Amino acid sequence: MCHYFFGLTYYCTTFSSVTYFCDPESQDEVIRLLERAVELDPDFTDAWAQIAWTHAQIYHFGLDRTEARVEKARRTLEEARSLEPTAPQVHLTEGYFQYWTQQNHVAALRALRLAARGRPGDVRIPETEGYVLRRQGRFDEALARLQAARDLDPLDSNLHREIASTLAFLRRYDEALASFQRAKETTSEPLLAYLYEMRVHWLRGDLAAARATFASAPHQPENSLVTWFGFWQEVFEGDYDGALARLDAAPGRFIRWTTQASPVSLLEAEVHRLRGDDKAAEAAAAEALAEIDAARLETPDDRRLDGARVLALAGLGRAEEARRSIEEILAAVPLDLDAVFYLDRLWDRADVERILGDLEGARAGARDLLGQPSMASEARFANDPRWGPILKAAADP
Repeated sequence: MCHYFFGLTYYCTTFSSVTYFCDPESQDEVIRLLERAVELDPDFTDAWAQIAWTHAQIYHFGLDRTEARVEKARRTLEEARSLEPTAPQVHLTEGYFQYWTQQNHVAALRALRLAARGRPGDVRIPETEGYVLRRQGRFDEALARLQAARDLDPLDSNLHREIASTLAFLRRYDEALASFQRAKETTSEPLLAYLYEMRVHWLRGDLAAARATFASAPHQPENSLVTWFGFWQEVFEGDYDGALARLDAAPGRFIRWTTQASPVSLLEAEVHRLRGDDKAAEAAAAEALAEIDAARLETPDDRRLDGARVLALAGLGRAEEARRSIEEILAAVPLDLDAVFYLDRLWDRADVERILGDLEGARAGARDLLGQPSMASEARFANDPRWGPILKAAADP
């Protein structure tokens, strides 16, 4: 029993930190403690369910996008189900398993409704419903469920942060900033809230506020998210040497999070392109494509790599292949299947046209993003040196 509580304590005290999301060792420590609990008590349903939950979470957040990880989640969920098939914790874990590893949002919502019958006041149920609805592109409904969860637990920093992100998709930026402030006030690990708040300042066109937020963030060692946000801040400010220095300090060759996986070399290509160094940009794109293809051999089911690959193809001038690939990706994962992933790929489609020099195609892609809930805004485009000149040229008489 003590190992179970140690595992839960470790999970709860690290869940809101960037380290937890970027470092598989933190999550493996949770699993190790929980596995010790089921060794001591093989009939411990909640421990089996928590192990399954953690495996599914590792897959979802991109630390291990292999079928072997999904199978570990499935196997331990089945262990929990074999012990107590109608237990609320089992239904709740089933909901997360369907959401995180199968992208079966209908099945996820059905499991969550079953869990609610046994635990009507469990904050995790409306919270998870909110995440699933957001993936379905039902942003207003998602916001309502996340706010219902917040009302059950107003001190949960993660809920304030996710509410803020959902408000940002809906372009309700003032409300989003207020929620990010609350997220920072209710946790001892506020770095994620600071980083995600930067994105709202970009959307508002306030680079100075984004820089101030980044500077105010609590110091932590460089990791993928810090690299990513710091890199784009430097790019938007026109400091290309600073942007490359950020990439030099990256802890690995890839920057990964839930819907994106980009080799550092692909970001380097963007900087070289901005500098007008086409030869260096093409070399970086070639390096990126080689790294992406090598990663796909290791994790062929990692869909995040597909978006990066089309950008590398565009950087090499392989226009037909890049355009065909992005359309295939969008058709395979439509908006109602995974809106967050789909909207990121809409960005990729617009970027493909920008990189290929098809300005009308790029502008059409920008309009597509601006015409629906997304992390796009006219101000963000205007402050992006890759996009600002393209859209300004269209607006000039």
